[in-house]
Amino acid sequence: MEIKSLVEQFYTLWTQDYWRDELFTIFVSRNSYYDIILLTAKDFNPPLFYFLTKVVSDSFKDSPFYLRQIPLFFHILSSLVSYKLARLFVSKLSSSLYALLVLTNTFLVFYSFELRPYSAMVFLTILSVYFFFSKNKVGFVISNVLGLYTHTYYLIFYLMFFVFQKLKIVQKYKIEILFVNVSTLFSDLKLIILKRYLLLPLIFYLPWVPVLIAQTISKNKGFWLEKVTIFELFSSVFTYLGGFNYIPVILTIVILVIYLAIVRLGFNKIKSKISKISLVFGFFPIVISVLVSLFTPVFTVRYLIFTVPFLLLFFVGLIDNQQKNIKAVLMSLVLILIMIYSYVDYFAFNNPTNYRYGYLAYEVLSETNIKPEQIITNSPIHYFGIKYYFEREGIKSGNVQYFNLNKTFPHFIGDVVIEEKELINRYPQQANYIYLGEKDF
Repeated sequence: MEIKSLVEQFYTLWTQDYWRDELFTIFVSRNSYYDIILLTAKDFNPPLFYFLTKVVSDSFKDSPFYLRQIPLFFHILSSLVSYKLARLFVSKLSSSLYALLVLTNTFLVFYSFELRPYSAMVFLTILSVYFFFSKNKVGFVISNVLGLYTHTYYLIFYLMFFVFQKLKIVQKYKIEILFVNVSTLFSDLKLIILKRYLLLPLIFYLPWVPVLIAQTISKNKGFWLEKVTIFELFSSVFTYLGGFNYIPVILTIVILVIYLAIVRLGFNKIKSKISKISLVFGFFPIVISVLVSLFTPVFTVRYLIFTVPFLLLFFVGLIDNQQKNIKAVLMSLVLILIMIYSYVDYFAFNNPTNYRYGYLAYEVLSETNIKPEQIITNSPIHYFGIKYYFEREGIKSGNVQYFNLNKTFPHFIGDVVIEEKELINRYPQQANYIYLGEKDF
């Protein structure tokens, strides 16, 4: 019964109706490729994922079953490439464990069913690190260029390659960071010149840099992120490593102790290169985001989803270097048990939500035989859902409208896809319209 329930939950994740962010993706991808560039330039993320969504939606319309195969496809590829990456440093068995952890991490799984660029970003980060260490310069450049045009936060990850060149692991894995100063400036520049392929992705990204600057400035129009709290930072550790949402405090402490025990048991034996990778690509982006968030909010768990595979790689490196097989088996079992519990935790207490707000409202109206010609709402969060489902069920385009006295729509929710005719500050004189307020949801 549990397996059947798990399968049903996965199917729900795959086929449930779209939520607000996914609908924004759909509305953007309905435009021409040129207009997609213009719209994304005014919003937040680059256009590449919207291009891909457009290619699929032009063939299969807006079917959740088909469109959600895009992030799912990237998630599966992430697991396969994870194995290839791990094989550069650890055994086949440990590499298989790593691929399994990436494949089954509930945080990664959840976003593998969401029509947003997160899974694609994770795949490209793993792929670029693999190309970097396998010395495939062409693959490195291509994967990073694709990543930079997939998600804005990919830039943080890409810059970590330069940090990696600055990092040294000294005896007993004490870490020393060589910051740029007068004495090292020449050698640093020489290193970058010698490895100029590191700079090529940035050169290809230059056309988007003015857009990025403009987007950063436009954040003053309104941004949904708030300054990071200690609780959010603490809980993010378990979100990344195990895929947890919210778990009891006592269990949180137990799991933390287990993780620390695993680290303590194997830290002295971990290979330096793996610890270096985990530190630079897994830990540093989180620390940098938190430090920046002290001044302006930039930290959010899902935007840093690309750190997950590299945090998991650290534990796999610990296990692979155990001389005693029994210890390695026990550590592996603990990680797998934590992973299993994360599924129980997520699916037992946080069932996937069906976001059919607009369609549910339409069903209620249908049962009352009310057939409005116009729908008005003052809820920006639910507007995309109302617009999508009511227009799908026959309401004319432009007849689903957002009411605001200033005729403005929150920028951070996606005002770039809102047409002027959709904004009103007066109620129409005609009687054949329905008003859906915040409390109706």
